[in-house]
Amino acid sequence: MVRIFMSHHASAKPLVREVREHLPRHVNAWVDEHELLVGQDLAESIREAIQCDSDFLVLFLDQKAKESSWVQTELEWALEEEKRIGRPFILPILFDDAIEPEFSWVRDRLHLKCHGYGESDVRHVTDELASALFAWLSRDLDALRSDPVDSDGRLDLANRADMLLEEAAGSIRRLVFPYRRDHPLKLKELLAQLQDETELSIESLDDLDTLLFRLRERRMISGIALTGTTIFVGEEHLNWRSQEAIEAKKAAAEYVVGQLRDGETIYLDAGSSTLEVCRGILREIRFGRWTNLRLFTNSVPIAAEVSEFANELGLEDNDPRLRVIVVGGEMRLNTSALVDCPEEMTLEWESAAFDTAVIGTNGVSWEYGCTTTEPGEAHGKRQALLVSERRFVMAEPSKYGVWQSEHFASFEDHLTIVTAVREPDDRVTKLQGQIAGSGSEIVTVEIA
Repeated sequence: MVRIFMSHHASAKPLVREVREHLPRHVNAWVDEHELLVGQDLAESIREAIQCDSDFLVLFLDQKAKESSWVQTELEWALEEEKRIGRPFILPILFDDAIEPEFSWVRDRLHLKCHGYGESDVRHVTDELASALFAWLSRDLDALRSDPVDSDGRLDLANRADMLLEEAAGSIRRLVFPYRRDHPLKLKELLAQLQDETELSIESLDDLDTLLFRLRERRMISGIALTGTTIFVGEEHLNWRSQEAIEAKKAAAEYVVGQLRDGETIYLDAGSSTLEVCRGILREIRFGRWTNLRLFTNSVPIAAEVSEFANELGLEDNDPRLRVIVVGGEMRLNTSALVDCPEEMTLEWESAAFDTAVIGTNGVSWEYGCTTTEPGEAHGKRQALLVSERRFVMAEPSKYGVWQSEHFASFEDHLTIVTAVREPDDRVTKLQGQIAGSGSEIVTVEIA
């Protein structure tokens, strides 16, 4: 996995996001402050993202970026990192040929050019960027093979270690995900699975303890709890949940968006899967498929996504294409969901009515139905389903057979559970058979 930080002025954000969408899967791109959790220090977190969590900084250099004090600050941090590691760290992409004196250094290094904002321009610059990243990665690997210790600044071993830690964190999140407080995973079983299923060099429980300590210290397994001899998911955090199974989320979201109709009133629950549904809805509005939607949500990230979309298109408050109503409440800092609290009750569920509800779940099982971790979120999910004509639940295969403490839906509630798979999954197939005739169905979507 190659990690890049994409530095740009806000006006270039639509293009930057399009570039990110077209990059290969092995490139992890950090785009903006939406990657942060509520409450994190903006400057310190971005500096850490540049200097600790990135292999390269990609600089989108147009006139507004040249005039931006914030881009200048990011560039200063990147130049510090470049000096520290002793190899090129900044990859510039120019939008015009005019280079001010303070950016004259760009002429002396490899840089890319973006000649416009059309789809062909985006694909061209994305392909060139991917090729440049691959070339640097190949050079690093050659240097590592030839002389891994004395590489004369060509390979930053610390960055390579960071990449290995990220891979380890991803493997641990995947293996620990099905386990909760009432049915934890033993550390010795986790050790055996890591040895069998990954290439990590972990020989003993002491090695595993050391790895887990390093990952927790860097907040790479937030929400995972340890009790001495066991490990389990205490709470899925949005900062790593949104990275998991992104292709499955997008495929499932595409199916759900295809089922929606113009003129509907839609409830979108908080969560990374429903955020992909939101993005699909906004794309359809952009291309003129829908002209009249009302969207209710309890999700701060979804509201932010819609707000940015509205600003990009210049939508006015009375634009008939889209109305957005944010359900008030207390914001949970780890999931960015708004939940009921005594001080704020802006939605009277008894009088609410939705055509379609799209709900996320932390677990789905034959014994317990659909479950989540927190009573306030469970109440909101339950109420939204009860007042909706059509009821979609987004569930990745890893959620099957998992149950949490808070129940919010049964299979008698006429649910359409949407799951994207690359190949048949025994967990999904088993539950499909179990719920046959219950009134609910499981729709499997093939990942392209």
